[in-house]
Order: sequence, then C-alpha cells, then structure tokens
Amino acid sequence: MNLRVLSVGSALAALLVLLSLGLFRPDRPGGAQALESTGSQAVRPTSEVPPELTQPVETREPRAALAREESKPNQVRNARTFIDEEDEDPGTGVVVGQILDSDGARFEQGQVLVFRDGQFESPLKALELGGEHMGFQVELVAGQSYRLMADPESLPGDHIPAPAHYRKTAREASRYAMAFVHVERDQEHRQNVRVGLPGILAGRVVDRQGQPIVGSLARLTGLDKHFVGLSSSAITDEEGAFRLEGVFPGEHRLTFTWNQEWTPPMPMDLQILGGGERWLGDVVAGGGSHSIRGRILDQDGKPFPDLPVLCYSDAAVKDGLPSHNMSSALARTKTGKDGVFHLTGLPGIPVQVSLTPGFEPRKVGGIGHPAMWVDNLSVDLGIGQSNHDVGSHQVDESRPFEITGRLIFQPGWLSEKGNARAQLTAYVSRVPGMELPEGIRRTTLRRKPVAIDWEEGTYRCLIETPNTGVRLRFELPGEQDLVIVTQPRPFETELHDIRIPEDF
Repeated sequence: MNLRVLSVGSALAALLVLLSLGLFRPDRPGGAQALESTGSQAVRPTSEVPPELTQPVETREPRAALAREESKPNQVRNARTFIDEEDEDPGTGVVVGQILDSDGARFEQGQVLVFRDGQFESPLKALELGGEHMGFQVELVAGQSYRLMADPESLPGDHIPAPAHYRKTAREASRYAMAFVHVERDQEHRQNVRVGLPGILAGRVVDRQGQPIVGSLARLTGLDKHFVGLSSSAITDEEGAFRLEGVFPGEHRLTFTWNQEWTPPMPMDLQILGGGERWLGDVVAGGGSHSIRGRILDQDGKPFPDLPVLCYSDAAVKDGLPSHNMSSALARTKTGKDGVFHLTGLPGIPVQVSLTPGFEPRKVGGIGHPAMWVDNLSVDLGIGQSNHDVGSHQVDESRPFEITGRLIFQPGWLSEKGNARAQLTAYVSRVPGMELPEGIRRTTLRRKPVAIDWEEGTYRCLIETPNTGVRLRFELPGEQDLVIVTQPRPFETELHDIRIPEDF
C-alpha cells in the first residue's frame, strides 16, 4: 500500500515537472503520449506547427500595429516549446512641432518629412500642417532616433530648409540639415523645423595699404544650433572681392585663409537676414600692432625647427554662440633653425597659441612632426606691452617604432572554398596593465588597424615612442588569433613574416 502511494506520488511529481517544462500538453493532439516518449521524439517538427502558431497575431490596437510596421523585429521561434520570442513591444512616443522661419514666425503651409536616422532614401511619414496652431504631430516607435525636415517642394516662395554641411551626395534629403529627435516611450517631444530665405554676403579683402588680396578664401560657418557647422566659401578675385550666395539666415562666423604666410582679418560674427544682401566693404588684413615671440625645444633640449605655430582669437562671443577655435586663425608661422617663432600684426585681444596645430592623433608623423598634442598658450594681447615673449616650451618630436613583414599565404589554403586574403585583419593595442613613462603622454592604442598592402603582400605599423609594450594581433576566421608582444624602440624596425594559416 505504501509502495503504491509512493508510485502514484512519483508519477504526479513527474507530471508536474513535465508541465512546467512544456513537454506535456494534454490540450494538444498526442499530448498524452508525450509521457511515453523521450528527448526530441516528444517534440513536434517545425513543419507540423499549426498555421495559427506561425502567423503573426493581428491586433486592432494602433500602438501595437505601429510598432510592428516600423520596427519589424525578427520573429524567433523555439521548436521545442513553440514560444514566440519576439521582443517586447517598445511602445511609442509623440513628436509635435511647427515650421518656423529664421525670425521665428510660424508657417501655415508646408509639409514635414520624417526619416529614420541614417536612412534617407525615403521618408517614413509625410506630415501636413494643421490644427489650431498649424503644426504637425506624429506617433513614432519609441527607443529610436529620427530626422525631420521641411519638404522643399511644399514651401511657399523661395524658402528652403537649411542646406546640409556635407553636400557630396545627390540624394535630395541629404542636401539639407535635419532636426534630430530621439523618441522615448509615452513621452511628447517638441521639435520645430527651421526654414528661411537665402541671403547674400559680400565684401573685399585688402591689406593695410588698401591693395587687394587675391586668392584668399572667405569662409562662412553657421553658429545657430539648428544648422551649426554649415559652411559656404568663396575665393577673392583680382579685386579682392568675394560674394557668398544662398546663405541661410541666422548667426554665422566669417574667417579668412590664404596659401601664404599672412595675418588675416579679424574673425567676424555676423547676423544674416533672410532674403537680404549685406555688403561689408573693405575687410583689412594684418591690421594689428601686437606680436608674440617664443622658442620650441624637443625632448633633448635641442631647437625644434620648421614646426608650424598658429595663433587664433580667444575673444568673447555673444551669449549662446560657440567659442572661437583654430578656424578663427589670426596668424600662422613656423619655427626657425633656432626653434624661435615670431607672430606679428596681431590685434590687442585675448588669443590662443597652438604649438601643435597639425597634430593628428590617428597618425604617426615621423621626424619633424610632434609626437603628441601640447596644451595651448593663453595670451591676452590687450594687457601690457605690445610685444609678448612667452619663453621656451617643449614639444616632443615623433620618433616612431616600426613593425613590418611579409604576409605569406599558402596556395592550398587560398584554393579552398570560402578562403580569401581579405579575411585577414590586424590590430595593435597597448599591453593591459602597463603604464607610460612618467611625464609622457601618448594617444591610447586600442585596436588601431594595421595597414596591409595586398598587392605587395606586406603589412606595416608605426608606433610612437616612448610607449608601453604593445600587442600586434592577427585575426583569421576559424583560427586562434596570432599575437606578437613587443616593446617599441625609437627609430627601430622589427620584422615578423606571417605564414597563413600555419602560424595560427
């Protein structure tokens, strides 16, 4: 009697376990026989899954329907338990706004195009203005980013959206700047869309004697937050004149450059009115009487010759506008054989002096180039004497270490289906846990790609010194990575020929 009770109890316990695992479903055909089968025999093949379990379930709920239409998640189904593992409904958020001109006036006519961020081939939505406030409203899938712009074809007169900073693509949408919005679940986001009437800016660049400067570049850069970075430019003609057309109205910064050593005009922050033309008259270059002198030495205390030095404005700007940067250059020069530089013709304003304006952290320049960016020097030319001596400063010269070698591919491996040279990749990284020498700054090496010359069958990597130990890693699909650990040494070359796939 006791044994019978135990047997029945054991059977009930087993049944409960199977129910919890989903292996016994009495409501399905053959469910009762599952107890007599084991392993995969108890699982219905995918081809036998009833149609109602393989088709998406339709719903009349607008939010769920919108999520399915625009996010389209992958449907992943588990053949053992027939559980639909579709991601949880992300929900939606709402974006509202208006089309405004450069003066903030509301448009009552026009259409707003909505794109998924990075996908500009065709809009997700085309929204007509309407309602009491003549605006737009759209419900979008949450957790995603979108771009909005006014449809140029829908705008009255000559109004246009702000032109895009990059115009290399012929796609119509990419020619214009777009408002960005990231949609959060159950949130309302206000994002207005700006349009404007293009304006014109013109002037003439002359030297201190009134002679025209031919061939200088006048560049206008947008400062307003809805088209920051937008730029247009023109080259001065034989009269020193320039004319910038199609300028989107708003705040801009005008700067000048030339292919000769000179002191350009002061950078100017300007307000461009929609549909208007602004004439600046003569813009004078080299109009200042202040100068800066200094000397640059390398890490050995020797003069650093032919090193570019740049001075740019650090003057105060209007509230809300970005500070000046190297594009607001006031003077450029190079150090002499004695490492001395001299900047002249500067205005009496605060300036920044960059001793490493050409430093590129992704490249190793080699002899004659800086090894690392050096902090700028801040000089207020409006205080004290007109001639300022900033003393001596150290800039480390680039002294690279080279790792190189041949890539030797086994012909038999290349002849196998699916194998190709381009499958090989190589990176260099800093050895974890190692520290730079005291007082040394270097750009951190994190999977820096190694250059491969497929025609020559070689690779080459330059590493700045002094540095920590580095790991050169070669990766090949299906093989264990090949790792070479070494310590960079200035002006030395280390050779490592790599045989593929034998060395992996």
